[in-house]
Amino acid sequence: MSEASVDALSSSSSIPIKALVVNGPYGNADAGERFTFLPKDKDVYIHTLELWEGAVDGNHSAIRGIRIYYSDDTTEETGIHGDHGHQRIYLQEDEKIEKFRLQSDESWVHLIHLSTDKGQKLNVGGDFAKVQPVALGNRTLVGFRGTSGDHNGGMIYSLAPIFLKQVQ
Repeated sequence: MSEASVDALSSSSSIPIKALVVNGPYGNADAGERFTFLPKDKDVYIHTLELWEGAVDGNHSAIRGIRIYYSDDTTEETGIHGDHGHQRIYLQEDEKIEKFRLQSDESWVHLIHLSTDKGQKLNVGGDFAKVQPVALGNRTLVGFRGTSGDHNGGMIYSLAPIFLKQVQ
């Protein structure tokens, strides 16, 4: 993780950096504007995750937007948010991520698929790009960092899922 990335994480949350598992970023981290979504406090959790998808240059589907609602009523969002290709998942405070698959190429993030220990699933985007390794830590998803921009009205160029580390 670069020094700028560490600074961005440490300034946006009271969660110690050493308590986080930061994957990636996957996709094109040099394109677009940087974002970091983390709760302000360690007791705050993601209660709603929304994702939007859409065609890229008339071809493959990709992730176009992300919105997170935290349990302290704060919201983080980036990219395009419309009515097509939209899914959301509501997470309980103790809900854990069982599987998190992220697919990307050198241009953008194409697919996010996740499932929880309570049987919920979220599957957004196109299933054709490279599957990226995602370490789940203690399986508590706390946020994302990455880059987004205005290509075709909104695009997630890169994404790094952030989980809490497993307690030793």
